[in-house]
Amino acid sequence: MELCKDRDLDGIRQYKGVLKFSNRQLADRVKLYLEQCPHLLYRSDIVYHSGYGKSRSAGYVTEEKIPFGEVIANVLIDNELNIAVDKKCTYNSGIRKNITEKRRKDIGTFSARKAYCGNSETKLMHVLAMQETVGEYRVVDYQVPTTNGKADKIDIVLEKDGDIYITEAKRFGSSESLVRCVLEIETYYRKLNERFFEKYECGKSELKKAVLLDINSFAYKQFNSEWAKRLIKKFSIKVLILSETASVYTIEESQKNENE
Repeated sequence: MELCKDRDLDGIRQYKGVLKFSNRQLADRVKLYLEQCPHLLYRSDIVYHSGYGKSRSAGYVTEEKIPFGEVIANVLIDNELNIAVDKKCTYNSGIRKNITEKRRKDIGTFSARKAYCGNSETKLMHVLAMQETVGEYRVVDYQVPTTNGKADKIDIVLEKDGDIYITEAKRFGSSESLVRCVLEIETYYRKLNERFFEKYECGKSELKKAVLLDINSFAYKQFNSEWAKRLIKKFSIKVLILSETASVYTIEESQKNENE
């Protein structure tokens, strides 16, 4: 492994290239992040590289051949994730609504909207907002910053039966890991201050956490693992499935949630 000369997270130098850890070394590195900068764990080298690549179709594994995701999840399950509320965030809407209305007029057909999305998660969120109703869910907002300055954004905010879902979404066929998805939305959730609940007119009991995946994504495939189910249960996160027909996108709750 090689350390980056110009990149660190809160003083923790980041590794690049092929990552090689034993179970113990990887677990200790997770604990270091939890002690020093838990709000940055989802951005860390070990979490970023817990997905798959061309040379790692099953993602990184430790020297003992255990998936990075499993080792990281086990540490998270057994330890506290202490992330402070961001009291300064105002959750400004900016010009998102105006942009959505303009694009709805400019991109009329569903096929044109699919082409507009390409492989961009951000553009996919724009298109879901244009559609407004996606299956049984209504799009309330998208790309909501949880730190002033357009940082740490909630991909999409959904509503169903009076409940508000803050949702981490991944593009179709995403290579990112379930651990990264869970850490992202859990981090954003813990940072929320009272202005968020006022803006979206919900109490804490009506606010849900979710990850939005398609069935071919790496994260959804990992959801079959016992460690992944335990991680989802630990943080009370719902798994939602994104699919498409010839004319519309659809969101539905995964039936696997019912078996937890």
